[in-house]
Formats: sequence, structure tokens, C-alpha cells
Amino acid sequence: MNNAGYSRDWVKESGLDLGLGHCITIVRHMAPRAALHRLGIADGDISMATWAELTDRVYARGIQTEEVAMAAFGIGECTVVIEDLGYRGSRSEWHLPLSVGTEVVNVHDHPVNGRQVLRVLRDGACVAFLDSDAPEGLDDCDCDCDCDGDVCEALSRLLLPALQPMEDGGEQPADLDDGWIDFLQVACDYFGLRPTPGDVSGPALGAPYRMW
Repeated sequence: MNNAGYSRDWVKESGLDLGLGHCITIVRHMAPRAALHRLGIADGDISMATWAELTDRVYARGIQTEEVAMAAFGIGECTVVIEDLGYRGSRSEWHLPLSVGTEVVNVHDHPVNGRQVLRVLRDGACVAFLDSDAPEGLDDCDCDCDCDGDVCEALSRLLLPALQPMEDGGEQPADLDDGWIDFLQVACDYFGLRPTPGDVSGPALGAPYRMW
């Protein structure tokens, strides 16, 4: 029951090859360099590289640097910021300033338990929150946000089309309790994006950043 045209290939092996533990932030109407600046990345640290080149460069320096890779891809009218094993885009001190004057959707995939959290930010405020542990609790979230009814309603319509079977190749579930919801698809559907591996295969602006 997936929305026509959406595929996870862009984050799988044929694209970014992301595993558990990533943070993806989609920003409407903002250039990649400006988005990285708002996330605290200095201009002198930003370079142009493919995602594979950037991640290889970061991990070649060793885990003692406590650095992870971040890159910003322009896709359609949006900038999509990818953090491998990162979390910066999920923190209010970064995503709220990032959303000033625009709209942002952030999806954080926890590296240990696979829990997903989705937030919609508008003009410096959180207006919707989704937790994969309680995906239907849009109107009863426990985060510090002022939920916008229209945004919550829009997200609620995107949950069932993003429902996935618990196992690859399994029967398509018909109920939210019988599968898992791909929050990244929800985020892309919210902005009308259909990313492909080709969108993320070329050079992009990126940088290493320290997690702590």
C-alpha cells in the first residue's frame, strides 16, 4: 500500500547505504550551504564530495575523533541533510533555529533500538511529533510542542501508505499494529519528494562534525 513512486532505494545500498542510527532533516526552500551553516557547520569545514568519499574520510580518521559525516543534498525545492550515526538535526537547539522562516521535517532513527521519531518544525516552533512507539498519538504527544491540527491531520493520512511488513518480503499489513511505519517515507510524502539513488550519488556539500 505504499504511495506510488516512493522507494527506499535512495537510503539503501544502491544509494546512501544507511544502516540503523541516522538523522535526516528535510528543509523547505533553503540552499544546502545555508542549511549546514544553521546546523553549526563553519564554512571553512565544508567541502564538496560524494557521500562515500565523505564517510570514508571521516572514518579513516578513527573513532577517537568522535566525528560523523554530514552532507546536504538539494532535491527539488528542498535541502535534505544526512547525518550518518548523528543526531544533531533532532535537537531543539539546532532544528528550531533551522526552521526560522521555513518548514523542516526531521526523522531520527536510533542506532540501538531502531526507534524512530519525527518532528515537523515551522518558523522556530515544533508543530507536530510522531513516535514509532505510539504512531497514532499525534494529538497526545508528550514533547514540548504546540501541535498544529492541520499538520497532524496531514501526517495521519500518510501513516498507512508508509506501513511496511515486519520482515522484508512479508505480506503487506493492513493495520498499523501489524507492521512498522517508515517515518522517512512519511517525511518525503509530506513534502512531495521522491528521492532516487541518482539524487544522492553525486558530489554534495558536506563536512565532518563532532558528536559531543
